[in-house]
Order: sequence, then structure tokens, then C-alpha cells
Amino acid sequence: MPNYEYEPKIDPSFIPNAIMKMSSVQFDATEGDESLFDAFFETLDAENGVTESIKERNAESWEMTGECVLSEEKGRISISYKECAEGLPEWTTSISFDTSDRGIISIIRSGQLNHSFVIEKGVRHNSVYKTPYGPLEMCVKGRQVINELSAGGGKLYIDYAVELKGMTAQRTKMTVEVKRV
Repeated sequence: MPNYEYEPKIDPSFIPNAIMKMSSVQFDATEGDESLFDAFFETLDAENGVTESIKERNAESWEMTGECVLSEEKGRISISYKECAEGLPEWTTSISFDTSDRGIISIIRSGQLNHSFVIEKGVRHNSVYKTPYGPLEMCVKGRQVINELSAGGGKLYIDYAVELKGMTAQRTKMTVEVKRV
């Protein structure tokens, strides 16, 4: 069985060896996210040549390009990078997976906002999102994982829903492309 827990090991000097391009789309995921009603409209859109669902039309999207550390250690591939947001100190994010099971992705953020979660198609994973205001229960359900990453680079696509206790669930579709430098 693969090891889901992974502690990112980034050298304090953070010497990047790759460039990554990440794009993400987020939108509200309703209770009926997998309902026949939603499937009907997505089918109708597909028949009419529309490539996005009704929910995605009000989505927030972003794209980022930056340096990262791409590594492979003990059968585990990891992409680690630094992030920051206005008014918050920098934090480190690591996306990793065991090469024996490329369909299970671990994401770990460490810094002022600490949390880790697992994305696996069709499976709900629970975790705790640690914020400066206290911990929040978090549930992540994977909808799709397409993993073409190797130690030399490649592409990762993940589609998942995140629900924080007491808040509206968010659906995210994210693509990460990594190229060694």
C-alpha cells in the first residue's frame, strides 16, 4: 500500500531545477454536483458544442509560472515550490505521488497555512486545515487524476472538490506542467 503521508524536504536555500506552469479553475460545487440534473445540462452543453458546464461559467481562474524543485526519492516524485499571498508570509507547497500508484496525489502546504490532503479519483479523504484562526475539518473528493509526470518533467491534471466544515464546497480543476532546466 502506498505511503500517503509525505513530509516535503526542501533545502533551505531552495535551489530550483525546473520551471512549472500551473493553471486552475475554481467554482462552487453544489450538493447536486453529481446529480442527474447537472449531468443533463452538461450533456446538453456537449451536444451544443459548449465545453464548460453551467457552474464553470462563474468560475475564478488563475495561472502561475515559476521555479520549483522536481525530485524523485525512494519511488516518490515531488514538485515543491514557494507561494505567497498579499499580507501573508511565504509558504511551501509540495505535490507528490508514489510512482507505484500515480492516481493518488498528496498536496502539502507548510508555513502559516498548514494542511495536507490526498486526491484520489472517486474517494473522499478527510483532513484538517490548520489556519491562524483555528483548525477546520476538510473533505476532499477526487473526480479525475491524469498523471503523466516523471522525474524529467511532464504534466498532471487533477479535478477535485473540497468541502470545509460549514462552507460551500469548491470544485477545482488544475493542470501542472513541469519542465527541467
